[in-house]
Formats: sequence, C-alpha cells, structure tokens
Amino acid sequence: MPIWTEEKKERITNAAKPQKRERVMNLKQFLESVGGKESDIKVFKTHKESLVACEQDGYALQYVKDQTEAICKVACEQNGYALRYVKDQTEAICKVACEQNGDALQYVKDQTEAICKVACEQEGYALQYVKDQTEAICKVACEQNGDALQFVDVRVFAKLRPDDAKLKDALETISAYLRKND
Repeated sequence: MPIWTEEKKERITNAAKPQKRERVMNLKQFLESVGGKESDIKVFKTHKESLVACEQDGYALQYVKDQTEAICKVACEQNGYALRYVKDQTEAICKVACEQNGDALQYVKDQTEAICKVACEQEGYALQYVKDQTEAICKVACEQNGDALQFVDVRVFAKLRPDDAKLKDALETISAYLRKND
C-alpha cells in the first residue's frame, strides 16, 4: 500500500483549483508588446508560404486564409494548440494535434473515443477535457498518469478494475485518503 504523502495530498488539492489558462492577446496588444506595426505583418499569399510558416510556428495558422488539411496538419504537428485555429476540423487533424499535445483535446469540436484515447495516451490530464468518458479512456489516462484519476467521472470510477499497477496505486492512494478523511 502506498504511503500517503503531503505532496500527493497537495497535488490532489491543487487539482481542484482552477487551472491557469494561456493569456490571449488581440493583434493590437501583441504589436504594442513587441514594438511592431501592422505594416510588419506578412500576409500568406500562396499555399507554400502558408505551409512554411506553419512548419516554423503552428500558431501561424490563425493568419492562413485558405486552410487545407495539409497545412492544418503541419501546424498541429508543430504545436497541438494550433487546433484552435482550424476552421474545418477532421478526425485526422484532431489526432495529430492531440498526439503533439494531449491538452489540445479542449479545442476538439467533435470528440470521438479514438481522439480522446490519443490525447490521454499523450497526457493523462487531458481526461479533464473528455466530454463522454468511457472505462477505456479513463484507464488509458490513469496508466499514463495515475494522478489523472481525479478527473474520472464518478459513474465510470465505479466500473474501473485495478489490474494495472499504476491504476491500482492511484486507487489505493485515493481510498486511503478517503478513509483518513471520513
């Protein structure tokens, strides 16, 4: 049986607190922060220019007017968070984004079990963004990171079986915590 530590207790307590989000700036704020001008902005006129820009920085996708699946995949391979700028999401694009960064799942419009599994295999904490949890998705997430157990829906939690060492350790930790605080 794992030993309950203050560190584990703190991680569980902190997980319940709101997570910090990225700061999003509008164009004017960004230009002011970097000392740039609107005339410095390059407009991508060709497919090749767009592709090269997205290979260098996935966030460049937000400035691509004519998005293709290839450009979107390249952008999401470079930075999974670029998924938020994809106009027409496909399952393939979403999988690429979630393979690069599991937390990109929060920007997936139509979640499938396959996309959710990919995200949770990459980052167990992505479980917090899964809309329809299944035992399989929760197990993948908890195997990747035992602390993801805190995001398991109560209805799914009751069905989980601890046949995996990491999952068993996480379940024992939570059980010990619950017994101690009864």
